[in-house]
Amino acid sequence: MDEVHLADILEALRLGKGRPSRVKEDPESNTGILRLGAVDYDSKRVNWDERMRVSDLHPSAHHFLRSGDILIVGRGVHRTALLADDPPPQTVADRTFFVARPDQEQVEPAFLAWYLNERRAQHYLQSHSRGTNIQTIKKSALERLPVQVPPLDTQERIADIQALVRREQKLVSEWMNRRSELARAVMAQKLKTSE
Repeated sequence: MDEVHLADILEALRLGKGRPSRVKEDPESNTGILRLGAVDYDSKRVNWDERMRVSDLHPSAHHFLRSGDILIVGRGVHRTALLADDPPPQTVADRTFFVARPDQEQVEPAFLAWYLNERRAQHYLQSHSRGTNIQTIKKSALERLPVQVPPLDTQERIADIQALVRREQKLVSEWMNRRSELARAVMAQKLKTSE
């Protein structure tokens, strides 16, 4: 298994797009900016409906997110990596994120997102973050992150297993919520019948 630097297996790594002060929120706009508030850290997913729709923002085509891009939180407490799975058209990430575009001939995007969230990579990211109030990581430190790259078929198997684990977590969470609702309904019924 090869160990390379992150920059060696990417087509591009860039900081998200800044939002000029003149840009106004516009719910009817087709252009959206993904902000930190749209991140679900527990499930490591993006809620695309939470992106801010704006007018008067005309980014270059390379700023628009593509399926397979990986969003890395570069500012704040977390260094979570999120797979951009079918982002809405004309969506850009704000400057809170780095956008990594994997070279898919070398690395499976879902595998890379999983790897970046694992203990070894997270330790590297946290130890290379700087700042007193708001922690940030520099692009150069991110580019040097060591990544173990197994063959593509192994990467795909790991990504498949991770997808199954996430699905299981979602189903268990839904089951627990429904069980709690049922318990509340039973208790409310008991309270009514005791009156």
